[in-house]
Amino acid sequence: MRQIVFLVSLLVLLSACSTDSENNDQQASSCDRLLEVSQSKFDAASVDEFEVTSASIDGDCLSLQISYEGGCNEPTIQLIGSATVEAGSPPIRTLRIKVDTKGDSCTDLTSATLTFDLSALQLDLENRFELKIKGWNQSLIYTY
Repeated sequence: MRQIVFLVSLLVLLSACSTDSENNDQQASSCDRLLEVSQSKFDAASVDEFEVTSASIDGDCLSLQISYEGGCNEPTIQLIGSATVEAGSPPIRTLRIKVDTKGDSCTDLTSATLTFDLSALQLDLENRFELKIKGWNQSLIYTY
């Protein structure tokens, strides 16, 4: 009987504990979308016209507010990271936003606020880097 009580207590104790990786997964899930790191897609990305109206970082999430003409079709919005890391102190990573309005002929000014998980950009020997976003004139510092 003591063994059963011990095993049940041990299982309860182990299930109540969470690891850092579980906490990181929960934080990552608070971002709406994942970004893709691909040099070829970064270089080849053609985009419909849009404007970045705000950008900020909270934890591992990059929050972007963009505006674009449309309103009839739901656009596809992607964030693509360059695989290249530029030298600097801190190092520099560059992102490109791809907005595909799918030929939307409507001309209403539409806006969207999206959050992207930046953890795929983290560098092994660093704990921060400067983030440049094409279409946004200010750099951001991502610390992790």
